[in-house]
Amino acid sequence: MTDPGSLAQPPPERTVRAARRVDAPIERLWELGVTPAGLLRWWGSEDLTPIAARVDPRAGGRWEIDLAYTPALQHPEQHAAFAAAGIPTEVRLSGRIARWEPPRRIEVPYEARFGSLRPATPVRWEATMAPVDGATDVEFRATSPAEGHWDLLGAANLRRQLDRLAALAGDGRPGSA
Repeated sequence: MTDPGSLAQPPPERTVRAARRVDAPIERLWELGVTPAGLLRWWGSEDLTPIAARVDPRAGGRWEIDLAYTPALQHPEQHAAFAAAGIPTEVRLSGRIARWEPPRRIEVPYEARFGSLRPATPVRWEATMAPVDGATDVEFRATSPAEGHWDLLGAANLRRQLDRLAALAGDGRPGSA
């Protein structure tokens, strides 16, 4: 008989957030925030560059972003060395849209797959937008199993993504809350 206390418990989850008021209309932010062309311009991080995005804009629709390790894109010899060592240089984010409420809310549970070296990491990403006096309050939330990488970089990556989205929309004001 198996001891119920010996069964592996799922790791605890942690939610990180970034929020700011963006000096742009909600329709512009929605267009930049959820379309493939827009996602390619702001999603990612300092070390991951989006290279492809696919969005079926509806609840239940497919949502995918392919990212490449930026140094491997910029330095072919580094890409070759990583490939020879079996180190992944690309990441696929893949899921289905759980909530699609244009132009105010999108929620996507997805898996981040870093090659075949480790299991996919589940993430639940959500963006909410609300118009306020000609500007838009934007909040990004992401929930994933708590781990060192997520704890260290999750919130920082969300803030930088939100700042890039705001800059694309024409908001020159610095920073997010």
